[in-house]
Amino acid sequence: MPICKINPNSLAANSVTSAAIANGEIALVDLAINSVGTNQIVDGSITDAKFAVVPASTGKAIAMSIVFGG
Repeated sequence: MPICKINPNSLAANSVTSAAIANGEIALVDLAINSVGTNQIVDGSITDAKFAVVPASTGKAIAMSIVFGG
């Protein structure tokens, strides 16, 4: 699928809504670091079901992650 870069200054405020974006169209690689903050997330829109299941970890693995800046 071709990538189309749009200058955000050329869009009217609130002209692009979620109805205009197909599911799965925006991937993490499409977002700049820190581009989505708490002001852009509607209260209650992120539920437990939207988080990936992470296998249980041991205390040792957690400690190593902290020590090495994980």
